[in-house]
Amino acid sequence: MDLTDLDGASQPLPGVFFGAVSVRAFRELALWQKLAASEALDYRLLLAIPTSELELIPQLFPPSQRSLILLGEPIGWQAWRGKSEETKSFGVVVRDGRAKLVVLGLPTEEVWDEFLAAASQAA
Repeated sequence: MDLTDLDGASQPLPGVFFGAVSVRAFRELALWQKLAASEALDYRLLLAIPTSELELIPQLFPPSQRSLILLGEPIGWQAWRGKSEETKSFGVVVRDGRAKLVVLGLPTEEVWDEFLAAASQAA
């Protein structure tokens, strides 16, 4: 997966990231961020959004959050993108360059606990 920052510079795959496949998911993405902040979890944001929506980033993310943003599209993501209008946000824990845990949509309390456990092992 090729990831870049907002300036187009190549970036490594982070250990934990939260993402969205549409600007409609940015509200859900904000909830992922609040959960991560409550646990002081180190993360990045992956925006796998259509090119036509990139111009909205400055309006939707304050300058302090823009350094967290990565642009890219996970392999096979096109197949999932159209699956559900409800589920457009996601959380991923990566270990050894591979997805260890993927959560589509917002996590339940139990799933969040499992996510944190996986994230602590990925660090």
